[in-house]
Amino acid sequence: MSVILTVITPLGVIHLADSLFNNPDTGEIKQGDKIFPVDALNAAFSFAGVNSIGGMEAPEWFHDFIYRQTLGPNVLEDFAEALKNELEAQMSEEEKTVGIIIHLAGYNADNFPIFYHIRNLDSDSNGNYVDATMDFRLNETILDSITASNFDQDDPLKGMLYINGILDARQILLDTINAIGRFNNQIWTSDRGLYPPTTIEGLGTMLMAQFQLACALYNVSNRSDIGPPIRCKLISNPVPLK
Repeated sequence: MSVILTVITPLGVIHLADSLFNNPDTGEIKQGDKIFPVDALNAAFSFAGVNSIGGMEAPEWFHDFIYRQTLGPNVLEDFAEALKNELEAQMSEEEKTVGIIIHLAGYNADNFPIFYHIRNLDSDSNGNYVDATMDFRLNETILDSITASNFDQDDPLKGMLYINGILDARQILLDTINAIGRFNNQIWTSDRGLYPPTTIEGLGTMLMAQFQLACALYNVSNRSDIGPPIRCKLISNPVPLK
């Protein structure tokens, strides 16, 4: 599967993902894209799950979809609906049984961050994925409370965090983020002259380092659940900080 992480803060939207594709049938391991910018709509999306869509390698299918769709829909809602519908129509029954989860996030016409969750899987109370279905669900969340005016320099990660993928790797990544967050707070509240990030680029650098550490824990343990390089897409808040 993989791990995908989407963080929405007053500074902007950050998409992160590992790059490992593991074929359970052949044992083949390779790298590929799991994050796809949609620059025309000030958005991007990431995916976890099946390696192919309609018999085509998933990254290739997504790149083709973006090329075709950005010639038509000019709002993110239309793009999300089209993505859901095409996945439902083109994925085979076998591919749907494996399942797929997509994080689509960016900014709407009112400059509010917006998150779309597209999937054909649900999770149980322990976080395990269950009940892969032949149809897809699309949920929209407008995060109109996460604005530039709400930026807290002492807590730059304040906002919303969405994570999906392999359960164990999700937990390791969240534990890493929480542990390093506590360490960062100790440093930032000391008199060493080091401070929290105040730009989307700085925050993205911090999160990438934390994701890379989680990935390294797997690599040195000869585990191929997730793998480098860690990819990141930054989408700045179109409204500047005050």
